[in-house]
Amino acid sequence: MSGNYHIEQIGKIIAIRFASPALVRDIIAVADEAAQFDKNTLRLWDFRKGLNLSSSDVVQIADRAKNISFPPSKIAILVSDKLAYGLARMYDVYRAQQNQEVRLFETEEEAIKWLKE
Repeated sequence: MSGNYHIEQIGKIIAIRFASPALVRDIIAVADEAAQFDKNTLRLWDFRKGLNLSSSDVVQIADRAKNISFPPSKIAILVSDKLAYGLARMYDVYRAQQNQEVRLFETEEEAIKWLKE
């Protein structure tokens, strides 16, 4: 585990939180680490501290995520600014898979409510 992120399990939700703007290496490392959890859990990615990514980094992350197979599930992404929102939307488009539903949120409460639906 990096000093820039931590993972916690809240019931069926795996929450990944970053302490500072996330870098491509951090996101890939935590995705591999989070993949070790129960495959039936839901994911909450908290990027409210920002994202320090290029568009090619987003493509790299999306390609890596496609190689981690999960049963049908939901992924909530928390963002707090327009740049992070745009990068997260780009990820959603590149990541698109039939068994994954991705939504972007500004508050954790909204994200958790949607994940639990």
